[in-house]
Amino acid sequence: MNEISAMGDNDVLDSLLQMAKESSKNLDTSRTVVLKALSDPNIFSGFDEIKATLELKSDESLGRTLDLFSFGSFSNYKDSESNQFLSLSNAQILKLRQLTVLSLVKKSCYDASPIVAYSTLSKALHLPEGDYVLIEEILISCLDAGIISGHLCQMEKQFILNSTSTTRSRDVSPSQTADLLQRLKDFNQRVEGALLDIDQAKVDLKSQQDETESFWKKHEANTASVSSGAHQKMGDRFPTASFRSRDRSSARASNKRSRGGIGGGDFGRF
Repeated sequence: MNEISAMGDNDVLDSLLQMAKESSKNLDTSRTVVLKALSDPNIFSGFDEIKATLELKSDESLGRTLDLFSFGSFSNYKDSESNQFLSLSNAQILKLRQLTVLSLVKKSCYDASPIVAYSTLSKALHLPEGDYVLIEEILISCLDAGIISGHLCQMEKQFILNSTSTTRSRDVSPSQTADLLQRLKDFNQRVEGALLDIDQAKVDLKSQQDETESFWKKHEANTASVSSGAHQKMGDRFPTASFRSRDRSSARASNKRSRGGIGGGDFGRF
């Protein structure tokens, strides 16, 4: 569900809460607020807020029905005794089934399982076994409402969750509060542990970088020292190479003269 749609849902819920506050002691108005909340196709949470606002002691079935939509399931409604809940319309039954699907999807997320089998959905929604068309219609309505994210696999008869998207939240049952708090604490510990690991990784990386930098500095210094020493040895080994070359040239010229070369000044002697 996009942000604009979610904001619209909040507006509807806020208007119902305002109506509940203004006439919380009026049973007829309270019933109207409850029925509107149960029937609205875009409200999937906030039923507990409505219940907390209204005074429903004179009609406890209203409060129990709000609890049913807050954190209950279709099985709770189907297996209930007469008059325990309000009699639901077809639209409200569809919505309760959508909320049941949402709970099953969230449970799969908690269990790190990416799929929900059609057989599991069929049992939870009290549908005829093998009626996959109706199951897929309910799943598609959930996708259209934006409360779950994933895709249908008709070949494998299962719903595959989209791991990159989140689902909508339901109201939390008082009995689930302790478990939810423990989950949050465990998550917080994992986050803190991950942060410590990241900090340690930064320290290790810095140490490795320093070691690498020190190694290359030593390597460059050793290379420069070896190169300088090599040049010095070459200079010690051949200190008068240029002079020797000139001496050899002079020697060759002398040899030529000794083998009969006559200079221009020699003709005057004869």
